[in-house]
Amino acid sequence: MTDKEQATKRLLNLAEDEDWYVRWRAAGALGSAFPHMTDKEQTWKHMLDLLEDEDRYFRLACRRPTRSAFPPHNR
Repeated sequence: MTDKEQATKRLLNLAEDEDWYVRWRAAGALGSAFPHMTDKEQTWKHMLDLLEDEDRYFRLACRRPTRSAFPPHNR
């Protein structure tokens, strides 16, 4: 397994942590690193799962990292 694959796996595991702060920080890392992730489909699924969290404030906090995965194109 490459370092990139290991990093992807670890971030995806952190996105499932019980601690909301760990999940929130993982969301930020996933959003920033999305273009470099080895399994974009699985990464996107985890990011969508974070947006469906039962805590309303947590869902709102995860919006920004999710949007950062797809920055606007410069025209």
